[in-house]
Amino acid sequence: MHAAIRHVDRVASLLVYEPVMFGLLNKLEPDSMAASEINGVRADTSRFVASGHLDAAAARFGAYWLGDEAWAALTPERQAAMACAMPNVMPQWQAAFAEPPTRIEFGALSMPIQLLGGVCSTAAARAVSRLLADMLPHVFREELPGCGHMAPVTSPERVNPAIERFLATH
Repeated sequence: MHAAIRHVDRVASLLVYEPVMFGLLNKLEPDSMAASEINGVRADTSRFVASGHLDAAAARFGAYWLGDEAWAALTPERQAAMACAMPNVMPQWQAAFAEPPTRIEFGALSMPIQLLGGVCSTAAARAVSRLLADMLPHVFREELPGCGHMAPVTSPERVNPAIERFLATH
């Protein structure tokens, strides 16, 4: 979305799946349950990484984004790989919580925008999608039943047809 704002004349259409623009959530709804939820995940994982508890950071992060059951169902090897990657989450948190574009910048996006999300996603991801849908002038919002935040990876059979429909018409 940031690239589309900077290069609006070079983007014909845009499709995003639950953009993690949590700076927008903190700016517009700082006292919401959704903001509290994602700020808590960020604080917990940051604290665990800083203290060297990468397994705990991965468990908190993975359970939040995948769900408790899905995290528990991962093989020990997958959980360990995620733990090793947790230091890389720190700059991603910084980007996700950065100062968001302004309402004017979002309003300048004149191209059709497909905003996909999952009905079963986190409160924070759904809140960001809702806020964006209210600010984008040519947005088509679709929430996919049975899908969460990781659906592009876990449920491509549900996500890909929505992408194909948008691309076929835009």
